[in-house]
Amino acid sequence: MYVELQKAGSAAPTKLGKLDRMEQLMEGVNTGKLTPAITQVASVAEALGFKVDPKLGPKQALEGLTNEIALDLRNPSGGAGMPGAMSDKDREFLMSMPPGLSKTREGNKLIIQTARAVAKREQEVARLAREYRKKNGSLDEGFYDDLADFSAANPLFGKRGTPVTTPDGWIVTEGK
Repeated sequence: MYVELQKAGSAAPTKLGKLDRMEQLMEGVNTGKLTPAITQVASVAEALGFKVDPKLGPKQALEGLTNEIALDLRNPSGGAGMPGAMSDKDREFLMSMPPGLSKTREGNKLIIQTARAVAKREQEVARLAREYRKKNGSLDEGFYDDLADFSAANPLFGKRGTPVTTPDGWIVTEGK
């Protein structure tokens, strides 16, 4: 368990970097349900010598990062993912999870904020595990109690029923 927590914690900066880059690539790019199709048309036009979309490069880079993140989500190491053969429905499901061209700007922002909070939590949990092991020699049931206390005191998105202001100025009410 300790090794898995440390792997997740050490992978978090790469995840955060990808999310930062996706956010940068989305600046000034209109996204939505039809954007992938329009991007394909623009790509064909550019191949024919017609430059119709000055944001084609960032859109293609964003699409590549979206695909990379979806592929990471398929990886079953760590207990999640999708082992074995993958159907078209499985692929569609995985592609629906990361931020991308087909989602609204607001949807992409919320997905990125959520993924960023989870990656930072993975770093925090890895740090807590290192500190606990230094103090106690190993991870035992007491670590999970400490982790539960930490999680309760530091919710990812605010306490239930509490308004939370996101970095982008959104106000979200968590829970009931």
